[in-house]
Amino acid sequence: MELVVKQENEITYLILNRPQKRNALNKALVKALIEALREVKTHITVLQGAGEVFCAGMDLNEEIEEMGALLCTLFKYLREAHFLTIAFVHGAVVAGGIGLLACCDLVVAHENTQFFLPEVHRGLVPALVMGLLYDKISPRLLADWMLTARKFDVQEALSMHLIHRIGGEQSLKNVIEELLKGAPQAQLSTKKLLRQFSNERLDAALKCYQEVCKGKESKLRLAQFMPKQ
Repeated sequence: MELVVKQENEITYLILNRPQKRNALNKALVKALIEALREVKTHITVLQGAGEVFCAGMDLNEEIEEMGALLCTLFKYLREAHFLTIAFVHGAVVAGGIGLLACCDLVVAHENTQFFLPEVHRGLVPALVMGLLYDKISPRLLADWMLTARKFDVQEALSMHLIHRIGGEQSLKNVIEELLKGAPQAQLSTKKLLRQFSNERLDAALKCYQEVCKGKESKLRLAQFMPKQ
């Protein structure tokens, strides 16, 4: 199964389950996530990954332009979910994996987690992630992360408000307990206000991404990258 769905104590857990592929997002996994998000009945959902990393981003063995559109749909579903979402990340969070956590209401990261946006090394553009982060993080800092594709750690991620807490299972438990003390409808109304800006930026980002995918540079760079997988 590409995705494991569990419900424990009124909490839904969505677990990316391609550990042998570092939980890279292929078509089947993205579609499974969209379907699972439609079916959630609990007030709180935790998104996490099996194995050594949270998510290595998009699976480059897929058709990348088509995957861009599918990921855009997933990000919209996750951002606009009718429940509260927590990303619980560890190991590595790469490219589209950062997009996933950017869509969640709260993010808890293990202290060993590293983040990076390697798209420019592959002849691509981190357009969707940029669209999701632009209102959260200074464009000057995004330029550093996105143009150099350098890795950064949890302390930098916390200081730049990409994540909310650093810790393991106990930190996740604490966040869940704090959320459960709130009035659910008030929380969801608050979430709606926080997310009220439109999807126009994400749609524009998708258009930019698809234009780059059609170019010679992206095809050449991806061809160089593929043998290394």
